[in-house]
Order: sequence, then C-alpha cells, then structure tokens
Amino acid sequence: MLDTNLIAATANRLTEESSKALSFDENAYTLSTEPPQEQTFFTQLAETAQNAAFAQSCSSILVGAGNESDETGDLPFWLGSGNYGPGNSKTVLSVLGLEQWAENITAAEPQLTPELNELLHKMEYRYSFRTTSGSSVAVFVVGKLGDGWGGLVGLGVWT
Repeated sequence: MLDTNLIAATANRLTEESSKALSFDENAYTLSTEPPQEQTFFTQLAETAQNAAFAQSCSSILVGAGNESDETGDLPFWLGSGNYGPGNSKTVLSVLGLEQWAENITAAEPQLTPELNELLHKMEYRYSFRTTSGSSVAVFVVGKLGDGWGGLVGLGVWT
C-alpha cells in the first residue's frame, strides 16, 4: 500500500522552495508544471520506488540509507517537452523553480532495485544527478518518456 504522506511531504517541500507554480497531481502522485502524460507510468513509479525504499528500511530509494530523515520520499515529476537531456540538470531545476539548488550539482548513481530499474528503462536518455541546499539533498533521475521529459526525485537530509 502506498504511503501518500511521504510523497505529499516531498511535493510540499519542493513546492515551498520553488519559485514557480507547481501542481501536485494526487492521482498520478506527480509534481509538474503542466498535466503529466503517462499517468499510469508515474503511479507505478511512485509505488515501485516506495516499495524499494521500504524494503531497504529507508524513506527514499534515491537518497538511500544515508538519509537522516524519514519525512520525505521519492516523487515522480513531469517537465513536458523541452531540452532536458543529459547535461541539462540546471534547466531541469530551473523549470521546477529550484534554481537555488543549482550550485552543487554532481553526478549520481542511485542504488536501484531490479524492479525500479526495469521501470525506469522505459525512459530514454536517462541520467541521474544529485544536488544539495544546506543539509538537504535531492537526487534526480531524468528521462524522456513519449513526447516529454520526467523522472523521479528523492529528497532527504545529510549532515
């Protein structure tokens, strides 16, 4: 059973920090600037990520066991069409209104379960990055799905 409180807490936190009007689709569990395509995919992504995290006794599979908070988890997001491929991490953050997170971007290799990895392989041109803001860390997996871009973001705390 999906714990929607973790997903909603992540959406609330990112929405509060965003300089843009983001919406949270409670049916697809997706944060976006426009209605997401592929709602079924994003619902599966939220469920699979959360099951993987809980199996490893953490709240975010992307942030991992080093996360010092269990208040936020992994949240699907939809960017729509645009130039969001590899090398465009700052553009992804800008579209989400998270420009203040763009100072400390590094490559990331989150430890994914086979089930989550299989689901994410439906996205083309997939890449991952990590960024920090204070003691908060966000890990993104971004890819092209159909006519647009989206992915999964995990939010946590590292000190």
